[in-house]
Amino acid sequence: NIAVAFCGPVEHAASLALTERCLGSLPLGDRYHTHPPPPMRPGPHWLAVDDQSSQFSLTLFFRTGGYQDPLFYHIAALRRLLDDGFSSRLHASLREQRGLVYDVWASFTAHSDSGVLEVGATVSLENLTIVFAALLEQLQWLCLAPPQPEEWQRLLTRWHSNLITTLDRPAELIERYVSDRLFAAMEPLSVAWERICQLDPNQLPAIVEKVTHGSNRVVVLVGPSAKKKLSLLQTQAGQRMMH
Repeated sequence: NIAVAFCGPVEHAASLALTERCLGSLPLGDRYHTHPPPPMRPGPHWLAVDDQSSQFSLTLFFRTGGYQDPLFYHIAALRRLLDDGFSSRLHASLREQRGLVYDVWASFTAHSDSGVLEVGATVSLENLTIVFAALLEQLQWLCLAPPQPEEWQRLLTRWHSNLITTLDRPAELIERYVSDRLFAAMEPLSVAWERICQLDPNQLPAIVEKVTHGSNRVVVLVGPSAKKKLSLLQTQAGQRMMH
């Protein structure tokens, strides 16, 4: 259940000898086989944690598939549309144009059999409900129409640049190939880029609608008197569903 990696000016034989000397006494044992997590209970789910911070951390989580899921690269593209530089949608709308937040983000974490898409912001009390509505609005727009060609080309250009620069960062190479080895999903960067180029942006609205549906949503609010403020967000979400 261990993968050992060396990256840098090292010799293969010396690396093997060092590994054998440090880890050779470990018992071989058996390979551990994981089981997929159970399906998520239909949401939306609401969690609040009171914290004595000066602002609120508002985060929306959505359950996704893992590395092997056919929609893996589609969700990765969705994440980049939302958060990939100042021109991406969350930064351009909530921060640069409207000045609602300083810190806003979207991330996508995938494991061997499940994953999570995260969309959130650090926000003041006076902007809490406004930012919550703005986050839902950004997701709704992605459900209604695919990205324009210019936006999609910008996404691909930055994505390709990120893949290429990975080759110059030993830590990222180790993380990528060791993680792939442990999760039995070995895929060279060239193959990943081929898959990315095959994505059809016109398919994104239907995928976004499925992934970001309220039944697949977990809202987490952390901040001063968060448990009391959570009801404001629940009321707002209910009003949006009625409209």
